[in-house]
Amino acid sequence: MTRGSIGGRRVGRSLAALGIVATLVAACSARGGGATATPTPTPGATTPGAATPTAAASAPPASAAGPASTAPATFTLTVAGDANVTGTWGPSFGVTCDNPSFAGPDIIFFGQSPDAKAVVLIALMAGSIGVSERAGSGANYTDREFKGTGVSAFDPATGGTFDSDVSEVVQPNAKPGTLGKISHVTGSIDCGGQTAGASTVTVTGSTADGAVSGPFSSFRVQCNSSAQYGRSVGMTGIITIGSNPTLMIITLPSANPNGGVIFSVGDNPATNHTYKLDPAGTLSVTATGAHIDADFVEVLAGGAAGPHRIHLAGDVTCGTIVSS
Repeated sequence: MTRGSIGGRRVGRSLAALGIVATLVAACSARGGGATATPTPTPGATTPGAATPTAAASAPPASAAGPASTAPATFTLTVAGDANVTGTWGPSFGVTCDNPSFAGPDIIFFGQSPDAKAVVLIALMAGSIGVSERAGSGANYTDREFKGTGVSAFDPATGGTFDSDVSEVVQPNAKPGTLGKISHVTGSIDCGGQTAGASTVTVTGSTADGAVSGPFSSFRVQCNSSAQYGRSVGMTGIITIGSNPTLMIITLPSANPNGGVIFSVGDNPATNHTYKLDPAGTLSVTATGAHIDADFVEVLAGGAAGPHRIHLAGDVTCGTIVSS
């Protein structure tokens, strides 16, 4: 998918941060509904605008007054428009707060239509809301994109409210099918016990798009575990490569060094790259985080090793994604 606009930002390649992260959320923690549309990872992220990182970012510690909340993230969503979209939309695929994006952390969540035939991916940030309506898959995939500005009381870590007219952003290759037109969305988000985790990881090296040096300006860290693959840590974060903010999607596995991978996603598809973990480096994964001090080698088309290497060094502590 290479079309669209969401929240005033380009969709398609702009939805990488949203689509890929949302897919991870769906796989790890969300309790999806019965809609036929499944979030599809797409290259790209939100419009560049994040400041160049100058200091290591980390999530604040839990309050000394007691343990962190375990309440699930929840939302309410009421839609007005054509008959087949009007009404209260329920949860589908989950909620991700403190989601890294080029324009700063946002909140993304999926809602399911009252007739269970469509889903919307909503991207919420200060002063901006994007609504991507989808149904079907493959040749039957359809979508419509809308945007608005009626967002208030927004904090990417805790939630926000929205009451907004939305206007459609018509795409050259749009396939609206029988999807209804949305004219207004109202609702709220409560992030509950979600946390982004903590990171001291710095990235250094030279890439095809320029040098990289520094910590992530925003990030989210997630622990995963399965009987088949063991423990792994997933991290998404925004880093500056050359002069351009870039999304890195990082997988650090405990059992298979060859599974260590970084997807580097820029706003321009020409700046998208894959890097594989060099097994000679140091990687240790625990139930609560990971320590990394290793190179990642560029992978060219066809699987050959490229000329560029980047180095990750530091520690991460996993946050939580708790969805209703």
